[in-house]
Amino acid sequence: MAPPVVSLCKWAVAGGLAGWPVQIVFRDHPAPVMAELYRQFTAWIGTEKTLSIHGSRDLRQIEEQIDNTRLIYLFDPKLLTQLSWLLAMTSTSNKVAQTARPAVFVSQHHQCVAEGPGPTLTFHGSSPRLKALTQWLSEDGRLGEALPGLSPVNVEFDQSIHAVIDRNGVPSPALEFGLRERQILRGLMAGVAVLHSQQATGLLKVTADHYEEVYKPLQSAAVKPVDDSFDPLALAMIRRTNAYLKIRTETDETKVSRAESQNILDRDAISPVTRREVTNLGNLRGATVKELIRELQRRGDAGFKIFLGIGTCSKIDCRQGWPTNEATHLARLLIPWTEKQVRTHFHRLHTDGLIEARRASGNKAWQYVLPEAMSSGQSPFQALPSPNSFKQPQDANDNHRPPVVCPADGQTEVQTVDVVVAPNGAPALSAHHFLEDSDGQR
Repeated sequence: MAPPVVSLCKWAVAGGLAGWPVQIVFRDHPAPVMAELYRQFTAWIGTEKTLSIHGSRDLRQIEEQIDNTRLIYLFDPKLLTQLSWLLAMTSTSNKVAQTARPAVFVSQHHQCVAEGPGPTLTFHGSSPRLKALTQWLSEDGRLGEALPGLSPVNVEFDQSIHAVIDRNGVPSPALEFGLRERQILRGLMAGVAVLHSQQATGLLKVTADHYEEVYKPLQSAAVKPVDDSFDPLALAMIRRTNAYLKIRTETDETKVSRAESQNILDRDAISPVTRREVTNLGNLRGATVKELIRELQRRGDAGFKIFLGIGTCSKIDCRQGWPTNEATHLARLLIPWTEKQVRTHFHRLHTDGLIEARRASGNKAWQYVLPEAMSSGQSPFQALPSPNSFKQPQDANDNHRPPVVCPADGQTEVQTVDVVVAPNGAPALSAHHFLEDSDGQR
């Protein structure tokens, strides 16, 4: 089964047949993964329906081939703004009769951030989603039946879902949706409707059922609008470095005298951690990571909570505690990074003053702090109303609660409440906590 990120890509392309394409930015994805993903989508769409843009000269092809192109591969991320404007100015503004337009796939690193006027969705690579995508491409990688050979179709959005796609229909002040987010939602829902339909002519109806299908994949912290500055890899680096500094400070204080400890702390005041040490913390086969994990294991439950927040790339059941006692196996559950990524994420942000090193009173450990906008895993799509709100009212005993963002990267913490019978016959509540990825898999 294809991971949710692949479904989002398919809907982004199919939505273009209805005039609502979505541009996809793959941020910090490995080149081999992107190359294989592009090959699969080319096979699904057809070579004659794709267009590759390597430089500004290739942009001239768009005006000639735009009507027959369903997907554009942009290999120079610096051209995204220019390409986005070009596509936006060749589209019609009628909400029903749209001109068919191609989707855009572009891969970029975090330092190269281009933004245009079109509906653009960003997929962050440092998350469990990347691991799932890589595994799927290695084991299966097939997109199923080819993209339906439909002519451009017109869509009509059902009145029941206008609350999330029209500015005047916002059901709650908590849903802070801009025009870009609404266009993204329109495009994805239109794509679902196109893939589910076999009609080649007439008006295609987009309903609450199509909204329900795109709702779950959009709940991931790894899925963001392009103008969101969230950096999950920098956040993982900071959390793991902070854990390393905390343990190093506590260890130094127990091994040396107060005077010697003060000398060590004075040394740290100049440079709390070196770039080499941060790089070592991303080498999952190295001694630094394994020793950090062993120190966290010695701290029991408190250490386990810290472990969940230092950049995990796999689902972990909180109820079971440490999944294994082997530091080598636990290291494989963490997000790795390279020396180059340390330079482009951690070091660059620190040099620019966006990452600050702070120290609490009482000779406590140094801690790095990232701006809230770059460390918040919240997404505007996580404020979307439940699909049930567009359907018939549910039973009053429905205890489903929306998930809350868990410190573990790319996962959510969910609490379910079961009614059990106490020995005296009275009902009691039993709460269970577990981790799940945003596609609902536990």
